[in-house]
Amino acid sequence: MSSKGKTILWSVLAGLGVGVALGMLLAPNKGSETRSKIKTLADDLEDFIKKNTEKKDGDSAESTT
Repeated sequence: MSSKGKTILWSVLAGLGVGVALGMLLAPNKGSETRSKIKTLADDLEDFIKKNTEKKDGDSAESTT
């Protein structure tokens, strides 16, 4: 994937994350429920990013050898 394609992909993912977070903040839930949902979403996003960066690190190590 080209550098431009990666930039677009990360921009779309970031926009999606911001949209979800704003939607959750504006939803008519109790504050504690909203904070819990945001924490769960952030934890899931962190796991997703770690998993994908580990995969990319392994891919780049294989391609340089």
